[in-house]
Amino acid sequence: MKTIKPFDIKNPFIWGAAGVLVLICLAVVVFPKKNSRAENRLEKLESRLSDVEEIRLKTGRIDEHNTNIEELKSRLAKVETDINMLIERLEKRSEIKPAKPSAAKPADTSQRKPEAAKPTPKKVESKPVKAPKKTGTPKYHKVKSGETMYQIASRYGLSVKDLQKLNHLGATPKLSTNQQLIVGY
Repeated sequence: MKTIKPFDIKNPFIWGAAGVLVLICLAVVVFPKKNSRAENRLEKLESRLSDVEEIRLKTGRIDEHNTNIEELKSRLAKVETDINMLIERLEKRSEIKPAKPSAAKPADTSQRKPEAAKPTPKKVESKPVKAPKKTGTPKYHKVKSGETMYQIASRYGLSVKDLQKLNHLGATPKLSTNQQLIVGY
């Protein structure tokens, strides 16, 4: 019997196997099979990655806005306290009657520096005055926040009792803001 050598060039099986291998290689090169599942997954991952990058940029902007808002809140709180302090100063000034300017002082106030308001309580002595007679039309006073019967009466040259009698008030009346009181006729 004749033995076949595996690497014999004259062997027809080797030539046949080599031909089949060449055809398979040509088929793979000429007609490559696309893996559409892998490509779809890759496209989805890329779009998700771009979405994540956009979200990261937006959250960075939101963080910047939050810090700006916190800064504005602190500024607003400071302005609010400044306004409240100014309101308190104005209320204190309105309770004290301003002094009349004397003729000896110059009227030029453009070079003077503004002075801090120093509230000095003035003692007003109450002189007993007879209640005015009810003739003519009554004069009214609109009560402001924080005003007392004593302050109102002394402003119009009345005693507290006279003011109470004019308005038919009891011994311990409670004043309310914007209340109208008769102060004279």
